[in-house]
Amino acid sequence: MKLGDEQFARDWNWSERNIWALVGIGVEPGMSDVFAKYASDELFSRIDQLTVYDGSNLTVEGHDFAPSFSIWTTVEECLNPPLVWEDGRGWYTTEPFSEPEIFDFPEGIGPVECVNVEHEEVVLIPQKVDARKVNFKYGLGAEFISVLKTIHMLGMDRKENVNVMGIEVAPRDILAASLPDPATLGDRMKGKTCAGTYVEGLDKSGNPKAVYIYHVVDNEWSMTEYGDQAVVWQTALNPVIALELLHEGVWKPEGVNGPEWFDPMPFLNKVAEFGPEWQSGRDHAVQRSIHPNLRCHSANFRWIHGAGDELRPCILVDDFGHSRNCQNRRKRPRHREWRECRSFDDSDSHGISGVLQRRQRECHCSRRAANLEVDRWGRLHH
Repeated sequence: MKLGDEQFARDWNWSERNIWALVGIGVEPGMSDVFAKYASDELFSRIDQLTVYDGSNLTVEGHDFAPSFSIWTTVEECLNPPLVWEDGRGWYTTEPFSEPEIFDFPEGIGPVECVNVEHEEVVLIPQKVDARKVNFKYGLGAEFISVLKTIHMLGMDRKENVNVMGIEVAPRDILAASLPDPATLGDRMKGKTCAGTYVEGLDKSGNPKAVYIYHVVDNEWSMTEYGDQAVVWQTALNPVIALELLHEGVWKPEGVNGPEWFDPMPFLNKVAEFGPEWQSGRDHAVQRSIHPNLRCHSANFRWIHGAGDELRPCILVDDFGHSRNCQNRRKRPRHREWRECRSFDDSDSHGISGVLQRRQRECHCSRRAANLEVDRWGRLHH
């Protein structure tokens, strides 16, 4: 059984009872899925590659290792076999940390090592967006990946209890208790976080096209404006927008739904009402090129499209044999990274509450919208 199977197996039952659930409405999954639907509806006639990239340059003063959201979620999704979807093959899994590449994130975040990670977008997006390949890559960085591998090697990711001086406790609980609470890190956190969706294929006129659609939040801004650290705020923003669209009747769910079930434009139009706007990297035609100063060996070569006008080269290590011959490699705009929220922990719930309360003060949202429930898995319930 893969991610989402249990929820979607209940679709008929929920529809029969005239109730509904909206699943995966954080930032990733959530906003990233909306970006994918927007690209499909408005920009592309054919999608060859759709990759969600999550990355940041966030640092926490006084801590060498301090995840910006739930360590349980971090460990589970990073150490589980990553899920990939391909047309003609369907869903399949790979080894953890597969297909590593350096991705250069926009707005000064810079290059971060990204790897395949298990994520709900890979389940949701192919159900409503016609793409030849869908995957999710998390910008963990080499050091973070090394720490996660060590945690796994020592067995600290296990859920089964062990006896410690007569007390039964799960190693994972010890790990979580030893790390700082992500909700308390905001005033010591510096940097930005980026969530986005890279799409490559043919535009509406049949010409080659590649674009990175993304959303960046600066921690200094989110702390000043909302009192929440950037990852918490960026996650909380999306269910609040969804609540408004559901209350206004713009989004009309039936049974079990994901964000890509609906028109993306009303959602995207509301993003800027809360703070930073979503962005789209400059479009350009795919061209064949090879940088004269790089030795590619067996690695592949991709171009990264930055926030500016220039194109910058990077090395891509590709476990799946995509374009092994660098001489035949197309110039690609590559971009993005960040982290998602599969399950809302206490810090995420705090962020949702804060954004929703402020939104109620600003636009007098009705009680009906406020009473919709967001459960710990990021699902909205009527």
